Amino acid sequence: MVKPSVDLDKLANKIHMVENENSALQVTVQELKYKSELEKANLQSKLELQTPKSESCKQAYEKSIKILETGAESLNEKLRDKEDKLEMLQKSYKELSSVIQAKDEELLLAKQQEDAVMNKEEFKTVTHQRDRTQASQRIEPSKLSSKFTLRKILNAYTFEQTESQLRDVNKPPDVIAFHSLTNEMVENSTEHCVNKMRDIITSTLEKFPLCKIVLSAPTPRADSCSLNSEGQLISALLKNEYVNNEKVFFCDNSNLSFKGKAIQRFLSKDQFHLSSQGVNVLASNIRDAIDEALKLPKRIPAQQRNSDYRNYSHTNTDYRDYYDYGKSNTDYRNYDEPHNNSSRGGYYRGRGRGRKW
Repeated sequence: MVKPSVDLDKLANKIHMVENENSALQVTVQELKYKSELEKANLQSKLELQTPKSESCKQAYEKSIKILETGAESLNEKLRDKEDKLEMLQKSYKELSSVIQAKDEELLLAKQQEDAVMNKEEFKTVTHQRDRTQASQRIEPSKLSSKFTLRKILNAYTFEQTESQLRDVNKPPDVIAFHSLTNEMVENSTEHCVNKMRDIITSTLEKFPLCKIVLSAPTPRADSCSLNSEGQLISALLKNEYVNNEKVFFCDNSNLSFKGKAIQRFLSKDQFHLSSQGVNVLASNIRDAIDEALKLPKRIPAQQRNSDYRNYSHTNTDYRDYYDYGKSNTDYRNYDEPHNNSSRGGYYRGRGRGRKW
């Protein structure tokens, strides 16, 4: 009967131990619950602090997005405007190109018409021979103009010959016209030609301070593209050198060419020397350059002059003298198409009518 009592004691001890463990677990759970509530409270507090900042960041982000979208739209509009303007410019360019092409064709036609007129009014004093020296030999000074007298000095085809001839000139002329570049540039560099021409002009003005200089550019040629281009370069450099010089008057030869290429009717068969028509234009260019240097009235084209003359009384001698009427229409002075060219070599010195040496 003692054995059941021992078992009950053991069971009671186990129950007591379980109750103690349960109590300990309840205390642990309570502590964990407390810590959890405390952590929750802390997290809630931090969340409440971070929420306004997050909202602010969100708003700033959205504002930045809107600004960027607005800027992108503005740039797109500007890009569209630029594209529209570019399209308009391209259209205008095509239109202007068409106009320029049409004008070029008109200019070519005008030159062809001028050729026909020149064939009818060709100077009788110029012979149809192949010139192997210089075109200036074929210009008749007495028929160049009635407004000034002209003395032509030949044998001055090079810079050295020109300088030698200048040393022999004692009486100061009103104008000296130079054309020594066409021959020189064949054997010398562009820089040498420009520098040498500058030296000749400087020494001339030092010797004759009151004299005016007419500087003739190289005439266009078709025998060599490189020499033709070199002539254009020399012309541009010298023209720029004396563009603001009141003593030096530049004679451009561009009216003997079209778009930089020599016009065939102005060249002889060797594609270098000038034909008779080229010499005619050359003579007119020299005359106009001297007129400008002497400050003489500008001439008018022959056709316009004849039309205007019919509207005036033939007793108006001043008008007649002004336009050189009453002389043979084969004189250079009556070939009144305005040009700004010069001769192929040599140099000229002239004086205005009534002026003293």
